[in-house]
Amino acid sequence: MNLTAVLALGLFANMLQPGQAFGDHVPGSYRVMLSWDPNPPEELVVGYRLHYGTSSGNYTTSVTMGDVTSYVISGLESRVTYYMVVTAYNASGLESQTSNEVSFTPGLSGVNIVVSPTLQVIVTVRGLIGHRHRVEATSDFMAWTLIGEVTLGTNGTVSFIDTSATGFPMRFYRTTDITP
Repeated sequence: MNLTAVLALGLFANMLQPGQAFGDHVPGSYRVMLSWDPNPPEELVVGYRLHYGTSSGNYTTSVTMGDVTSYVISGLESRVTYYMVVTAYNASGLESQTSNEVSFTPGLSGVNIVVSPTLQVIVTVRGLIGHRHRVEATSDFMAWTLIGEVTLGTNGTVSFIDTSATGFPMRFYRTTDITP
């Protein structure tokens, strides 16, 4: 059985509460969608159980489902790593071996670009506290140039000033989390 973690597409709208900022700890606001391959029909599977917890191999929560091959876990906390496996069960309640384990750490990375009155371009990176990001720029979406590396501070943000932005008629930015 192959288990895959997919960040739920509806996450953004439900992620922040009024008065919260990107990078703030928002308890229980994240979710992840899991999907897995069904067991072969000859195994007489009547349902699946999802097991998850916050340490590898130690699953403190179980959810029993019918014969479905996806499930959304809600109420996950930011900056906490969750480990998940799925088992199949038959009509007698006998459970299969676990699937491969997947892990998921909720958090939101993002970029905000502001042009100051003095025409400085300020790139603000948001994400997980302490993570290191590469800041890259392009004018054509073909060749990206590294213009800096930043580490997110205790509020989950850091600002970077692109000192060479005025030399380009148009410039676009991206960041990549390079924290191992």
